[in-house]
Amino acid sequence: DIDLISTNHITAASVNTCDFTSFSTDYNHLMVKVADFQPSGNNGNLIVRLQTTGSSGFNSGSGAYYNTRTRVYGNGSSYTTNQSGFEQNYGVASFGINSAGNGYAESGSHMDLYFSNIHSTTRGKGYYGIFWGAGDFGNASHQVVGVTYVGSGRLNALTGIRFQSSSGDLIGRFSLYGIRTT
Repeated sequence: DIDLISTNHITAASVNTCDFTSFSTDYNHLMVKVADFQPSGNNGNLIVRLQTTGSSGFNSGSGAYYNTRTRVYGNGSSYTTNQSGFEQNYGVASFGINSAGNGYAESGSHMDLYFSNIHSTTRGKGYYGIFWGAGDFGNASHQVVGVTYVGSGRLNALTGIRFQSSSGDLIGRFSLYGIRTT
């Protein structure tokens, strides 16, 4: 079973982060659906930071997240395909997207992210997901991401997921779903 747990609908660019915390043990896996993400600054990526049991906050340590991605993007008859991997102080979730009125943001950008084994104390944490919609380069794109959290407490239970824009505040609808495993 998949159950809607909560939705944060952010409609004005005066919110810096969207956090989900306090995960019920009824769900060992989570899905977050993001609709119409838009940053308040240009070329803003939606980024993810995780919090685990015993940590003092959402980890932003250097090299705490290993990111991989495969993506296709473009506009009209010109498209680019690439794959990459990189260490960062955040997990990647989207392409760079311009703010309203400055490019292709009006076409919308959306993503589904899946977090597994969130209560496990023997398995590392991370997520995988898919992004689709517009970016700062055109109206057509998709990106598949996989992120492994390698920071402090990586084998501890997941206690929080934070979404924020790499450029300014954020707008969008963030819905958290629990996936029952019993």
